[in-house]
Amino acid sequence: MSPEVRGGVVVPRGADTVLRNLRITPVGQSGVVCLRECGVHLEDIVVAGASGGGVGVGFSASLTARTLVVRDTDAGPGGTFGRGFSVDSGSTAEVRRAFFDRNTEVGVACFGSRLVLEDAYIRETRAQPFDDDFGRGLSVEQVGASAEARRVVIERNLDIGIFVNEDAALVAEDVVVRDTLPQTATGISGRGIAVQSRCSLELRRALLERNLEIGLYCGGEAATVDVEDLVVRDTLPRLSDGRGGRALEFEIGCGGSVTRGLFVNSRGGGVMAFESPGL
Repeated sequence: MSPEVRGGVVVPRGADTVLRNLRITPVGQSGVVCLRECGVHLEDIVVAGASGGGVGVGFSASLTARTLVVRDTDAGPGGTFGRGFSVDSGSTAEVRRAFFDRNTEVGVACFGSRLVLEDAYIRETRAQPFDDDFGRGLSVEQVGASAEARRVVIERNLDIGIFVNEDAALVAEDVVVRDTLPQTATGISGRGIAVQSRCSLELRRALLERNLEIGLYCGGEAATVDVEDLVVRDTLPRLSDGRGGRALEFEIGCGGSVTRGLFVNSRGGGVMAFESPGL
């Protein structure tokens, strides 16, 4: 398959494309872009040094991947985006055995789509140069977004390790989120997991370690978090002003449950709940 000048180095067409044993090193464009009628399977693929995005799936397309590496993706024109992996606009993706390293803005993004992510490592996502914002590990956002994450390590990302927002739902099992760093521009945040209004998180067997400000945060009307077998340890105050350092915080309408939790050495306190229907 010859690369296209516009969109990406590889832009599959049709519903049954298979790519195997490739190293894609684009210059000034995205790596693999799968749109609309596209259905593609990636196996043993490395995308290194893309611009704008590493692997993108959009507009009701579908992708499966096994043994995928996406690293060193830079922002696009204007200094925005640069996501390692993105599935959006009603698409579906199943990714197993993957490594996302030093990408920009978001390591793995699911916007209004369906994502299954298993046996993955997301680390050191960088802020987008336009405003020194973001740098998150895994984001699940927008109406219709639904994700499952199993056996995933999220390490040394910026702002928030896992972010669930805008009517999205995430089920996560056997997850480690650690060493989240603050926003580049402001020095605030560094939260392990954050869940916002009208979203839901089901979390089982998780370790949140050495994050900043809050290990697990839930806030907003109709947001829910249900957790089993959770360890939160060594949560640190945020670097900008020394505030925070709590293991869990539920506020402003968020509800949920925690079954079998261990909270160790959180510098600002263990559990805080206010204006919450119950925890």
